[in-house]
Amino acid sequence: MLMLNINIFYKARKKCSFLFILSLVLSLIGCISLTNQQNYSNKGLNVNFLYNPNAYSLEANIYVFNVSGSNSELYCNIPYSTLTFYGDSIRFSNVLIKYILYKISKNVLIVDSSTVNHQIVFNKNKTDALIKLDLILNDTSDYMLDIGLIEVNTGKTFRTFYEIERSKKVNSNDFLALTKNGNIVFNGYIKSSDTIYFKVKKELPKTLRIAYFKDESKLASPPYSYLSKDYIYKPPDSIKVIRICDTCYFFLKKQNTIGRIFYDSISYGFTLYNFSDNFPNLKNITEMLQPLRLLTSAKEFNELVENSDKKEALDKFWLEISNSPERARELIRVFYTRTMLANKYFTSYTQGWKTDRGAIYILFGLPTAIYKSPKLEQWIYGNPSSPKALVFTFHKQYCEISNNHYVLERNEFYKIPWLQAVDTWRNGRIFTVSSE
Repeated sequence: MLMLNINIFYKARKKCSFLFILSLVLSLIGCISLTNQQNYSNKGLNVNFLYNPNAYSLEANIYVFNVSGSNSELYCNIPYSTLTFYGDSIRFSNVLIKYILYKISKNVLIVDSSTVNHQIVFNKNKTDALIKLDLILNDTSDYMLDIGLIEVNTGKTFRTFYEIERSKKVNSNDFLALTKNGNIVFNGYIKSSDTIYFKVKKELPKTLRIAYFKDESKLASPPYSYLSKDYIYKPPDSIKVIRICDTCYFFLKKQNTIGRIFYDSISYGFTLYNFSDNFPNLKNITEMLQPLRLLTSAKEFNELVENSDKKEALDKFWLEISNSPERARELIRVFYTRTMLANKYFTSYTQGWKTDRGAIYILFGLPTAIYKSPKLEQWIYGNPSSPKALVFTFHKQYCEISNNHYVLERNEFYKIPWLQAVDTWRNGRIFTVSSE
């Protein structure tokens, strides 16, 4: 079989001295420009590491739960597989956590910072470590958390930005979803077999509602097309009442379904996704066929999905455009790894690969530079200082069921590079933008 195992999460181990990495992490934050101006790329921090799994050698999941109106809890989940434990009778790893908390209002202000050294003791009955820290947030503003981790033993690092919602009457961070065995659902993705219960901010009632939506969204339009297929709110298929308690269990059994837990209004709530039991990965042939719409005409795509032997159709597609099994395997590896990462980073009202950012990420790859403000992302391919650089600007838009919805600022200028990218893939090569 030509298909590769795309569940492997590729990690590049950075070879640099411990002292260098320690000094880097201790000065991790620096001065970050987070303004609402579009023209901030020359002053801002390049944050393309946010969407680059190879940028750091530690893995971590971050979540903030608003316990009450004055207190939030920061959870860091670190897989054992990325840690290095030392010791004989007791094995341990020391992890340094450094964060800066920005308040987002009319201006972006630093309101808190902290550095904490946490010792993780190896437990043979666990596969990951969970670290909890308290955050004192006593107002109704939104926040941006810039958080970095370093494993002191080895110098392995991790860094990300995390948005904390507190400005709405009910915020997504007012909910903590857990599996029946008590594990936090960090990314909102669950399987049909998962049993979930919730903790909610103490000020919320213990009876809420859940709205069910079927994901029928189409792939985003090409960046040069003004005929946008952007998100349009549709009423839920059904709404049910749920109770909040430690034994009040919840299921989302139907695949390709979005569940929105809410109070009063659907806009005030928390979203769970059951796109498939493999998500954000793509394992079966049907799932792997869908993103090929990025590379095919409507007629060609319909022939692929309607073929009685879909595996043969998929293999034939990649072999014909590559002309060799070896090149086909490389194209498949890159294409579906990017698709998985698009799902991981850009999922909002639909699967990440269908969104504006997801489609561009798959075809063009990781941008050379990304500059970010609370309401804007600017992606640059090529040399950021060159007038020949390819620049995509995404605006954060209101969405009833997601806080991760960005819409591309479309332009006819993008038609040539977009068609060049598609043609390059169709000719068996991975598209790249010149760095000149």
